[in-house]
Amino acid sequence: TVRGDINVLIVGDPATAKSQMLKYVEQTGSRVVRTTGKGASAVGLTAAVRKDPRTGEWALEGGALVLADNGICLIDEFDKMGDRDRTSIHEAMEQQTISISKAGIVTTLQARCSVIAAANPIKSRYDTTLPFRENVALSDPILSRFDLLCVVKDTIDEASDTRLARFVLRSHIMSHPEYDTTIDAFRLPPPFEQDPELVGEEAAEMAKRRAEAMGHGIQQIQQQQQQRKRSGIQQQSINNANLNVGALAGASGESAGQADVELIDQRVLRRYLQYARLQNVEMSEASKQRTVSFYTDLRQVSQQFTGIHVTPRNMDAIVRIAQAFAKLRLHTTATDDDVSLAISTFLASFISAQRYTHRTALKARFAPYILYKQDKFVLLSRLLAKMEAETELFVNFQRLTMGLGRERDQEHRNITIIIRKDNFLQRAIKDGIDSAAVNSYLRSNAFRNTGFRIVNEASGSGSVQGTEQDGDVTLRKTRRSNEVGGTGAIGNAQSGGY
Repeated sequence: TVRGDINVLIVGDPATAKSQMLKYVEQTGSRVVRTTGKGASAVGLTAAVRKDPRTGEWALEGGALVLADNGICLIDEFDKMGDRDRTSIHEAMEQQTISISKAGIVTTLQARCSVIAAANPIKSRYDTTLPFRENVALSDPILSRFDLLCVVKDTIDEASDTRLARFVLRSHIMSHPEYDTTIDAFRLPPPFEQDPELVGEEAAEMAKRRAEAMGHGIQQIQQQQQQRKRSGIQQQSINNANLNVGALAGASGESAGQADVELIDQRVLRRYLQYARLQNVEMSEASKQRTVSFYTDLRQVSQQFTGIHVTPRNMDAIVRIAQAFAKLRLHTTATDDDVSLAISTFLASFISAQRYTHRTALKARFAPYILYKQDKFVLLSRLLAKMEAETELFVNFQRLTMGLGRERDQEHRNITIIIRKDNFLQRAIKDGIDSAAVNSYLRSNAFRNTGFRIVNEASGSGSVQGTEQDGDVTLRKTRRSNEVGGTGAIGNAQSGGY
């Protein structure tokens, strides 16, 4: 049988919340067993044989992988395990079985679980100049059994550092014993703190003022909660489960930042994942062809770069990830979009595990595979901005050579940029984006936010789709000119633009 569960290895710098993420998975999963690499042995992970003191017979006791059957096994500090202990789980991570031959007992135990492990780099900091296998003290056989290799770097960024600092401070405040999470404020001080005879006049006055201020704040919070209930803003998370999952899987054409999506309650998420795991997913013919094409390209690239090993297990990993995306949408067939998402996820993991000198070349080589629905909108917006800049530069140069760009009020003139839809489509296809994605982009908010509008030159009306040919459809944008040139249409067919 082919393994259907996904194994993930997380390697990152210290204090990057690797253990915290494992803890969240433990709280979200339905059947999760958590252990640490330092305190786990081969017997504790697989199975142990012990003698019953009453009957004198030998009996088997399942380890962490056996107890996590049909669930998830979390292993923290995976790099602290001994080599012999890690070797004992090779069979469980690939065949999902554990063979026992001890004390006259010969049997096979089921260990159908996903393994999510966290480890630290050898030098405490991940070195991007070295490949993944040189940053961790793990052998190639164990690394090849992980479908995804995630690298977590502790990078310095002002915005993310500010958000993290605020989150840590708020966590400390919420953990205070006097903090009430139901009203998002501190509780009122006890009455004895307001008694001058017990605490003094100054302390009593301060406690009184604090009580009045907090009481006023609590009153406002309670009024806001009542208004939310009356207006019906608070809705059950179960009603938004499909919407959230669709956004996570990239099913919608809009970007995640544009969608107004509420968070899913953790209990609802746990039940949803339990139900999604029951789906039996098959691969469509288009998805199979795309997977084979990508795997052959990946094998060819592995011969060009030193230190990159590609095995058939990588193709199995892509199939498992594609099926997981289909299950997340409660579909029984993995479509081409699911495979595109799976390839993008795999490439993000695969490229991040390579040395820094190889990453740029690999990203350029696999650019057509990295694209998926949400990314295509971003790339199309960049392509449109690039064509806009090229068009304006060409026409401004043409006007300069003709001596038409010497008006004193040139910076106050408006210009209209015109790009033919068929030219835009050809450039997009050349970059690996299909026509269906382009048409979907032209109907999205991402396109409207660029300031362009679609005009059918034959009828003069603005429309996305019509009976006219793409050659009659143009993309127009009017804005202030900061370059040389006056009022006029830029990029028309007569001027040689787009």
